[in-house]
Amino acid sequence: MSKRIFSKTGLVGFSLTAIAIALSGCGDSSSLPAGTSGKVVDGYVSGATVILDSNDDLVCNATDTTRTTTDAQGNFSFPAGSGSHMTCALGGTDITTGAAFVGELKAPPGATQITPLTTLVQATIDAAPAGGKPTPAEASANIATKLNLGTTNLLTTDPVAVAATNPALTQTTTAVQTLLVQAANNVAAAATGLPVSAAQTAALFSSAVSGVASAVASSSVNVDLTNTTTAGATSVTTLVTDAISKTVTAVQTNTTAAATVVGVASLAPASVAAAAATNVATVTQVVASTSAVTLVAAPVAGVVPVSLSAQTDTTASSTTALVSGLLTTNAAEATTSNSVADIVALASTVTNALESGDATSASTLVNTQITAVIVEVPTVVIEPVTAPVLPPVPNVIVLTAPQLNGVLVGTTSVDGFFPVTVSGPLTSAAMTLAVSGTPALSAAAVGFDITEEAPGTRQLKLVIDSATLTNNGGVISVTVPSTAKLYVWGKNTAGVVSQATLLNAASNVLTSTGGVMSVNWTSALSSLSSQPGFGNLSLLTGTFNVVAALSGAPLAIQTTAQNAVVEAGLRSVSIPDVASVSGQGASFRVTVTGSAL
Repeated sequence: MSKRIFSKTGLVGFSLTAIAIALSGCGDSSSLPAGTSGKVVDGYVSGATVILDSNDDLVCNATDTTRTTTDAQGNFSFPAGSGSHMTCALGGTDITTGAAFVGELKAPPGATQITPLTTLVQATIDAAPAGGKPTPAEASANIATKLNLGTTNLLTTDPVAVAATNPALTQTTTAVQTLLVQAANNVAAAATGLPVSAAQTAALFSSAVSGVASAVASSSVNVDLTNTTTAGATSVTTLVTDAISKTVTAVQTNTTAAATVVGVASLAPASVAAAAATNVATVTQVVASTSAVTLVAAPVAGVVPVSLSAQTDTTASSTTALVSGLLTTNAAEATTSNSVADIVALASTVTNALESGDATSASTLVNTQITAVIVEVPTVVIEPVTAPVLPPVPNVIVLTAPQLNGVLVGTTSVDGFFPVTVSGPLTSAAMTLAVSGTPALSAAAVGFDITEEAPGTRQLKLVIDSATLTNNGGVISVTVPSTAKLYVWGKNTAGVVSQATLLNAASNVLTSTGGVMSVNWTSALSSLSSQPGFGNLSLLTGTFNVVAALSGAPLAIQTTAQNAVVEAGLRSVSIPDVASVSGQGASFRVTVTGSAL
């Protein structure tokens, strides 16, 4: 039987988007009696069952009868005299998204918060040998340090309440939950090549906790999940690779998980990590680089929050499922045709094909490598794959005919980018926005990140913080109000950084006519170049990666290869501590040759 991949809606997701700080009860609960009161934070989780591990056997089960239920803001409390023990939280509903929480969060004795990060802390304590276990404070400090959170007390600090004062904690908490969900789902996809059920995700969640906690605690360097520079992304991918590999090993030694997800015993941990890590790291960083204020903003009807979109995104798991036959220990014997490097390369090209709407090419790529493995190791049996049926994408804004400097860009993905060559300087982008179905539209923001490939250093970021999307009989118009702010950040050839906040300028940079949204950043460049000590920033000859992100509406892309409409990937443009846009969008690789001047 041929294996198939699954649609984006076939995966179980976990809601982690936080609610607005203004909600009552959102303050730091560190003043509450340790071990007796606190909050469950995956966003605030209402109706969660919170269990006190009264017998200290490190398992919350039926023998632990001291339990309670969280209120509407995730608060819980145990009777006085209950003592200080590990706490567990499961079930309930994230009050931001209305999604049921699946999995189990934990916190060590003395904690007043039960969050994804305290869950890593508890897992670190559990994994340490008897006689050498760290105290909760020591384990918390280690996880905080490894995730570049400084001296933040993970056990007592509410990551929702401190979004404005400690944004990195909010962002990292959300990103870690995304990583846990994606790690569990990708291992399940690797084991079965089929849709992931709620039972499978729940069964693998604790193993994902073990794998991620071990990878973080043992990391040789501190990793900032919010750092999207080339060096930062490389560090995150390295961490995620280790986390997924260790998740596979943890599942294989967890009898409940292994029995629930048939096929996991035969997986090669390094191979699974090679197939999934790059895509999982990318979606994790989309969340981590989203403004903390955005992550804790009140929900908007009809709009899926970034965190929930990230957790249910199937860019990684669809690829992992399609290449699953190559991820076994037997297939790993083909060291010439199916090495870790081969799998990384295959996963990249398969992802490109799927994002371009070319499922036939994706399956052909996989079958070609399967044939090479069988030739190299004749005893290996791997079933061929069939071209997956890409799911329909209803009720979206469809991006068509993108242009850079007026040059039409073909929407066939190469290494995650749509390539194009233009004459310099690079000054503008445009794209046609049409309607399919009845998409939910809300207040929007638009961002562009233009980064020169190494060894170049030039970079330009633009964030327009407010725009209105209007459906005019199937044609989308984008209106920028006079109150909108244009945030501009740049780095010149000398590596000097400058930024500016421009008023009454956004409407000159972004215009919309006849369904075509155009962005011209010439004036923004001039504003930066006029800053004292900054010098000129011209996007002349070179190769630039351009990321465009749009919030406020679901987005799809009409691809060139198959004339198919595929869901746009998650994108984020962030000016640290200033502004960010997270939503869906597109990435372009622009080769600028010569000069148009």
